[in-house]
Amino acid sequence: MREQVVRDIKEEFLGTSFRYLVEHGLENTSVRDLCKAIGISTGSLYYWFDNKDDLYINSARYGLEKVASSIFEYSFKELYDLKHFFDNVLDEIIKYKPELHLIYQVATSPVYGMRMRAKADDLNVTYNKLIKHVAKLLGCSPESITPIVFMFISIILDYVVWEDYTTTKMQLDYLYTIMSKEVEASKK
Repeated sequence: MREQVVRDIKEEFLGTSFRYLVEHGLENTSVRDLCKAIGISTGSLYYWFDNKDDLYINSARYGLEKVASSIFEYSFKELYDLKHFFDNVLDEIIKYKPELHLIYQVATSPVYGMRMRAKADDLNVTYNKLIKHVAKLLGCSPESITPIVFMFISIILDYVVWEDYTTTKMQLDYLYTIMSKEVEASKK
């Protein structure tokens, strides 16, 4: 019971911290400001996290899990019509642009990047579970769509960074062509 309470408190801290970092940015956030937003003293920070970097990394990882889950949830609802999904997915992605910017900033940072990526390695387990669910919805094998899903993720990350709608739409249209052929082939 106590362990669950501790996990819940830490998750609440990470959620508050992530939202604060999204709103204010890494470069404009001090430990004092962040602790005030979380509702803990600066000294208490070190009970919950090794240091400021650990808090930033864990907050970004928390945010990545939440955003990825939301995008996959949207995908599950919209995959009944693959064309509709690919035509409208950027409207959904844009809702998470500030969050994705922060996650990208932390993941590519020379200070936080390597540690963030190490903590995010288990996201592949989550992605693989989600890919299996998508494959089931589409009626094809997970192995056949895994590269397509990871290409989709790369295209979306590129869009978040460069905000090039035209190029991203072209890439998504091409990915739709590949995906629809894969789905059709699996029905034969």
